[in-house]
Amino acid sequence: MQSKLKSHLFFALKEEVSEGFLELGHPVQIMGIGKLNAAISLMNFYQNQNSCDDLIIVNLGTAGSKELAKGSLVEITEFYERDTFFRSPKIQIPAKTSLPSASCGSGDQIADLAPIGGKKTPWSCVDMEAYALVKICHEKNLQFVSIKYITDNSDENTYQDWKQNVLNAKAELFQFWKNNLDNKSF
Repeated sequence: MQSKLKSHLFFALKEEVSEGFLELGHPVQIMGIGKLNAAISLMNFYQNQNSCDDLIIVNLGTAGSKELAKGSLVEITEFYERDTFFRSPKIQIPAKTSLPSASCGSGDQIADLAPIGGKKTPWSCVDMEAYALVKICHEKNLQFVSIKYITDNSDENTYQDWKQNVLNAKAELFQFWKNNLDNKSF
């Protein structure tokens, strides 16, 4: 049976947050950049909750991709740690939206560097926080969904492309959340 869950929104940066969330009074958490900041932020939030039974953690943000078109909105359903020299286990979750599914490699470097040995990576986009969030949600048995707006090609122009596209990203993320995730039963 599906139940109505309260969503709590996690963003890496305030630049990704539409004023619409604040006008609606929706809880928003700004984590800071990187997996460590994401983990600390989510654990602090988790430890201050009386109950998490009716809660879903929603990660909205930006990502880079060499495969997906700039301006694409995707739901991340496969998560990888990309900062390790060995293959870390992927975490896979069921899709909760009608968006195209994508795989994401999270790492503390902005650009997606070429893999050792030139092998193709298993992820279609990169960010800096999602793996830490899904790992904690998986361990703590929390509901989780991650929606990413592709702002750049994860290359030498990443920062300039991100700055140019972040306004569109925050508008698209807000509209999608408002039309598809706010007050949704999972």
